[in-house]
Amino acid sequence: MTPAAPGQRDPPESRHARRMRPTLRPLLASASWSLIAVLLGPGVTAAAVTAAPAQTPVASEPAPAPTSIDRPSAFERETLAAAQHANRIAEEGIAAQVEAARWQTYLGFSALGLSAIAGLAAVAAAVYARRAWRENRRSADVAERMLSGYERPFLLLEVVKSGVTFGDNSITYDVTKYRFRNLGRVPALITRRHFELGNSGEMPDPIDPDKEAGKPVVHGVAVGANDVSQEIETGRALPLFSALKPGRKVRSGGEDSRPSVYFHGFVEYRDLAGRGWITGFCFAQSDNEAGFQPLSLAARDAPDPYNFDRQIG
Repeated sequence: MTPAAPGQRDPPESRHARRMRPTLRPLLASASWSLIAVLLGPGVTAAAVTAAPAQTPVASEPAPAPTSIDRPSAFERETLAAAQHANRIAEEGIAAQVEAARWQTYLGFSALGLSAIAGLAAVAAAVYARRAWRENRRSADVAERMLSGYERPFLLLEVVKSGVTFGDNSITYDVTKYRFRNLGRVPALITRRHFELGNSGEMPDPIDPDKEAGKPVVHGVAVGANDVSQEIETGRALPLFSALKPGRKVRSGGEDSRPSVYFHGFVEYRDLAGRGWITGFCFAQSDNEAGFQPLSLAARDAPDPYNFDRQIG
């Protein structure tokens, strides 16, 4: 058989003949010795043939190790084991990735839930903050109103000297002295005032500050906080009835019909911030002992037209 050219693989028949060559050599040798014995004649026995020098067998090539699927080689087994180990590592990696993805999903939902809770908390905090702001604003307004009502001047009139003397059948008018007391926590500046002094058998008509101009005080009369003003005399500082000048006597009739003397009016004043108030007064005197006393005939819940305190401007 013609050998294969260099670089080419032997055909299948050549490989089969090469495998069968070690097996056929003994058979061919035995057959050759039998043929020689026949040719030499009957005297040549088989023993002689047997005694013939034995031919040294030619060393045969070792049979290649089987490489079939049923009996894999050590290399194939190692390769298969390595592949299986790699597959197990890959499966474990995939399982780890799936587990990590699952935990990431859990964490995502947890973060979403926490974000929702944080959003609700933020909304609730904003609502409560707005309510707190409203309550603080209302408290501040109430405090401001209380402070404005407390941090203000508040004038009262005090009669220092009555100047009115009751006789048996007459009333004598002398100089009446009075002053203003500031019960407030800030100074007061008197800007307008009006008083009337006279006797009557009944209550005089109330004086309306909106209709009565009164006497303006150009430069103002200051009264300090928790302090009193200087004494003021009726004949010099206040407009009175022309018939009731100091020293004049007015007949009052009999003892049973003796009238009372009324001293009433109003005073307008402001604080340093420009806020203004008007305060009304009414005093009455019926004898020489008590002097002038504050008087009010208004009902408990009804507005008093004589004694009042109004804020203006």
